[in-house]
Amino acid sequence: ADVVPRAAMNENGDFVIAWASAWVESWDYVQRRIYARLYDATGVPETDQIQVNSVPISGSTDFDVAIGGNQRFAVSWYYERWGSEVTETGTTEVYVRSFKAGGIPTGDELLVNNSNLGFFDESFGGPVVSMLHDGRIVAAWFSHGNNINTLYPITILVQRFDADQFAPQQVHDH
Repeated sequence: ADVVPRAAMNENGDFVIAWASAWVESWDYVQRRIYARLYDATGVPETDQIQVNSVPISGSTDFDVAIGGNQRFAVSWYYERWGSEVTETGTTEVYVRSFKAGGIPTGDELLVNNSNLGFFDESFGGPVVSMLHDGRIVAAWFSHGNNINTLYPITILVQRFDADQFAPQQVHDH
């Protein structure tokens, strides 16, 4: 089933819609793919459905979409991959992928953060992405720290990306 739509519009009225599509592999295993579709200012589709993430996501996920000038757009997402019940470890990963006009990827999805976790030791979420007219991107997300069941500082993490090389420029913790 297609669930969780997101939308973004640029100053020209072009817009992109992104959504997560989920299907159940078994009673306890759900796979998700993130898709996007670009439209011009009149609502005419500029692309077919585009698969954003190359590897299906299992576990929790959230995502965001942004659009700049010349119909460039970007999608950010995170997901938690849990380990076995024996090891009780996993990872939380935050990704960004950028596209040129026509839905052409500027490259592969880019891992912008990775945390090897003890089971529920740390939690990331709320990935957001923004794009300037020239295609520069900023992605941000939050970390709950070491224990999601107690009071602790929340850390905001930010990563900026160059428009052409899609290379990280800086990382800041706030």
